[in-house]
Amino acid sequence: MIAILLSLVLWCLGAQAETIENTKRAIVVGASVGMGAQISKLLAADGYIVGMAARRISLLEKLQEEIPTETYIVQMDASNPDDAVEKLNNLVEEMGGLDLLVIAITGFFECDFASKDWKDSRAVLNVDVTGFFALARTGLQIFEQQGYGHLVGFSSIDGLHGVAFCPAYSASKAFCSRYLEAERNKYIQRNMPIFITDIVPGWIDSKKDFDYNAVPNAYWVETLEDATQEIFEAIKNKTQVAYICKRWQKVAELLKIIPNDLYNALSARPGGSF
Repeated sequence: MIAILLSLVLWCLGAQAETIENTKRAIVVGASVGMGAQISKLLAADGYIVGMAARRISLLEKLQEEIPTETYIVQMDASNPDDAVEKLNNLVEEMGGLDLLVIAITGFFECDFASKDWKDSRAVLNVDVTGFFALARTGLQIFEQQGYGHLVGFSSIDGLHGVAFCPAYSASKAFCSRYLEAERNKYIQRNMPIFITDIVPGWIDSKKDFDYNAVPNAYWVETLEDATQEIFEAIKNKTQVAYICKRWQKVAELLKIIPNDLYNALSARPGGSF
């Protein structure tokens, strides 16, 4: 009888250890609104323990109440990279590990791109370049130490060509894409199971984030639900570069080869979008 009980206890402990070992852990930075919030919900529904970070802790608290599974939240400002990195490391430790890091941040909405003062565009450089790099490199260092992981970073269609309306944002998103590509190439060349996905959205109606329907020349404006479903599929498939939604890939291919004089002629017309 004792032997049977001992075997049962050992089996339960083994099953529990296996469950813990197989638990997936994801952190979404920029989770308070829009695509980041929706992705957090989809990952939780898929069985992930989800850590959520953003500047507005009140929105994270509300989101946490909407997710019935295990979640963690932390206030984080990517424009303060030292503090953001420390909080990311602490969150990973609190969650017991990290399999997936999603960085969906931007300083776009704090900028006045029409201003002649360079400081009025500094927010997007602080967040989309320095903050993005600091968080991504920290996440990749964790993945390197454990020998596996998946980094997902958000860039933009606007990063494919120099956009006259928002030069600093366009350049920042180009940095995100090229940086993710460089890191991806490194792990491919080293034959390491560390995967990197570049999410390249077009216009998304992110509701609480920004209503792109208010832009007169906006087209192919996708719903938040459709966009995040495609993002979620790209994450699951470990897609290297995912245009959101897929039809933007045609535009991306054109932007990569279009001559500058034709690009500027089209963009300068009424209704020009780039």
